[in-house]
Amino acid sequence: MVVSGAVLIGTALYYAGDWLYDCVDSWLNAETADEYISKNRKGSIRREFPSEYLDKTLNEIEKDAKNGERKARTAKKLLNDNRFKKD
Repeated sequence: MVVSGAVLIGTALYYAGDWLYDCVDSWLNAETADEYISKNRKGSIRREFPSEYLDKTLNEIEKDAKNGERKARTAKKLLNDNRFKKD
């Protein structure tokens, strides 16, 4: 009884997690770095942020950074840097 309950709960959590991932992924694909910076980061980040990545989505920046593009790695690092986080 306990094992079947654990399997049922585990399955429900898996599907809930999968749905949540899809929602977040959809949001990340749609939001550009410029929009993300406006909402979540201080304006001073723009002095260092590579301008060619302002109109790219966060997902595109992630892919480019994984492919070794230097400016994309810089953009990703700046977006994740807590020094630029809005209070």
